[in-house]
Amino acid sequence: MAVVDKINSINHARLTLTFVRERTNKVILFYSGGKDSIVLLDMLSFLFDEIHCVFMYFVDDLQHQQHLLSYPKKYGSKVVVHKYPHWMLTTYFRDSYFRFHRIEQNVKLLTLKDIEKHAKNQLGIDWVINGAKQSDSLQRNLMLRRLKFTSINEASQRVYPLSIWSKKDVISYIWTNRLMLPESYGIGKSNGVDLTIDCLLYLKNNYPEDLTKILKIFPFAETILINHADKHIEVPEV
Repeated sequence: MAVVDKINSINHARLTLTFVRERTNKVILFYSGGKDSIVLLDMLSFLFDEIHCVFMYFVDDLQHQQHLLSYPKKYGSKVVVHKYPHWMLTTYFRDSYFRFHRIEQNVKLLTLKDIEKHAKNQLGIDWVINGAKQSDSLQRNLMLRRLKFTSINEASQRVYPLSIWSKKDVISYIWTNRLMLPESYGIGKSNGVDLTIDCLLYLKNNYPEDLTKILKIFPFAETILINHADKHIEVPEV
C-alpha cells in the first residue's frame, strides 16, 4: 500500500493496465457511458488491440443513449460494443417491480458476475476492466484495498484501474483530454437509466419517447411522476 500512496492516480492506472497488457492484448470493459467508463475507454485505447465494451441496458434502444453507444467508434475498429440486458432486470421481472403482478417462477436471478461470465465465454476473453473506485463506498473501499496494487484480482482476472481515483480526478481527466461528457439525469447524477424521479423527470422533459418505452415495460412507474407532481402542486391562497 505504501508504494501505491506515493504515485498519482494516472500513473497508478497506467501501472495497473500495463500489468494486464503484459498478459493479453484484448480486454472486456464494462461500459455504461458514465464518467468512469469514458475515462477507462480512453486509457485502454493506448494499450490494447481489442476492447470489447459491454453495455448493460435497462430498456433497449433508448434514443438518448444512442450517442453513448456510438461514442466508442471514435477509437476505431479496435473497439466493439456489445449490449446485454442489465442483470437487475431479472429481479424486477420476478418481483413484478412496477409491473402488473405475475408469478414469474421460472425467472433465473442473475448477478453482475453472471453477465461477466457470459461475456467472457461468448467473446473468448479472460480479463475484465471495471470502473469501481475506493471512493464510491465503504464496501468498495474495503474490497479494493485487499487487491494486488489495490486494483488487480488475479484469481478472477478482474481489474479496477481507477481504484484510487477521486471524482475530481475523473472529471479532470475528461476535461483535459476533451472526452465526451456523460448524460446527466440531475445535478451531479449520471448513473444510468433507472426508475428514480430524477431520471423519469429528465426523460419526460427531454426524451418523452424514451419515457414511453420505459412505461411500456414498467407501467406503474408512472405513479412516481404522479406522486411527485402531487407534492409540488401550488395551492392558491383563499
